Amino acid sequence: MRYREIYQQAKQIDHLIDKQADKEKHFPTREKLEELVLKNFSVFYVVGWGRHKVIFGSYRADQRVVLKIGLHRNIESDHHAYKAVPEQKRHHFFAKIYWHTRYCILQEYGLPAQPTPEQIQEFRYALARYGIVDIKATNLRMIKGELRLVDANTTRLPMPIIQQKLSDLKRMIFKKLGLR
Repeated sequence: MRYREIYQQAKQIDHLIDKQADKEKHFPTREKLEELVLKNFSVFYVVGWGRHKVIFGSYRADQRVVLKIGLHRNIESDHHAYKAVPEQKRHHFFAKIYWHTRYCILQEYGLPAQPTPEQIQEFRYALARYGIVDIKATNLRMIKGELRLVDANTTRLPMPIIQQKLSDLKRMIFKKLGLR
């Protein structure tokens, strides 16, 4: 297993979160989660946060991986989106996920990227058949010189590519007419 030491720390973090949640009757807030991890593990530092997860880097691991911590359902959602794409194509679109625990997921992260609208559309068209949604510039990072998706969601029923093309066409028409 890669990053075994971080995995052991992630299991301890899961245990600490469970204890905190039992005490407070709900999942810790972002601020409490940051405090909990930084107080108990000096090897981690905050990289950033999103709507559902806090992202930590580790001083002991290379800067290309991050530990994302969030609610169990959000971690499972990320893992489900990653597994929804066949393995042969998965690594072409997604940043690699090494492993996950109840509240943590270790993933490649890379560098910030400035994808063009065409590149974003390419990702959307390619992944729509697998039900992958929420593909936007902030969810794309530069990993090993290529754009990779670090966060996405799935729909229950995959959205057909034709619907996406119609939506794009509608947006172009509105733009040409000056309505948007």
